[in-house]
Amino acid sequence: MKDSSGFTLIELLVAIALIVVLASVLVPSSKALSRAHARRAAISIVMDSMEGAKRSAQVSKKNVWVIFRHTGGKKPDSLRVVTMDGISPVAQGTWLKLPEGIFFKVEDESLMGEPPPKNILLAGLNDLLPLEGESFGSLMFSGSGRILIPKPGGRSLKIDFSSTIGPSPGSITISRGTGRTSYQ
Repeated sequence: MKDSSGFTLIELLVAIALIVVLASVLVPSSKALSRAHARRAAISIVMDSMEGAKRSAQVSKKNVWVIFRHTGGKKPDSLRVVTMDGISPVAQGTWLKLPEGIFFKVEDESLMGEPPPKNILLAGLNDLLPLEGESFGSLMFSGSGRILIPKPGGRSLKIDFSSTIGPSPGSITISRGTGRTSYQ
């Protein structure tokens, strides 16, 4: 009898079939994890930016704006912080992009219905004009960390998300008195 040290064709086919079955199970679950990570990352980006803007306002005793930018699907939505330095607004850092497939929901009753003043927007855009189809929302923290704009009795202090990659991430609300964010 011959001693064989290789694989038979049947053993090789069984191994390939097992790999195909495992891949078909793992690929959809990794996509679901990726989508869930994108939703969590969007929430974290916005909440961390809002907390940072509030702290910056309290430390500097200056008004600090957060601008929300909805691009209409042309590129990722983003946000940016702008500080009033005397009478001139100064953009802080770069535009922080939301993960692909997550965007700000444009609603008049939310913060996306509160456009920033022109000088604040232009500072955020580095003195460039907005692109066609873009919309902007905003809020302003005072030096005490409280929210001054939108004014009390105006728009609700929330930012809603939409998603093209699965369930919507939900909403972030901001307390007018403390400036703290919470996720719903």
